[in-house]
Amino acid sequence: AVSVDCKSGPREILSDGFYKKECAGIEEADYGILVKPSAKREFNRNVTEDDRLLAEAICRMLGDSSKYEKYKDEARNRILQYSFEAYGKRLQSILEEGGK
Repeated sequence: AVSVDCKSGPREILSDGFYKKECAGIEEADYGILVKPSAKREFNRNVTEDDRLLAEAICRMLGDSSKYEKYKDEARNRILQYSFEAYGKRLQSILEEGGK
């Protein structure tokens, strides 16, 4: 995955643990590539620096087969942590701990 590092979501999913920081450019995280959030998003024909960074990150992923394969395998493992079954186990654990 290549994602913009917005306020919540992408960093928590694409990195191990929770990090209170924001990407300053392009960052290769544990499970994908993060790109800094756009300061200002305009929908017109002008390509901004933010657009260029996102395009560069996508090209890095698609242009390097070893990087692509690494992240593909890591993403497969990460997806399992967010599966219905994994969520059920985490919820059951929380409920069991709450009763003690």
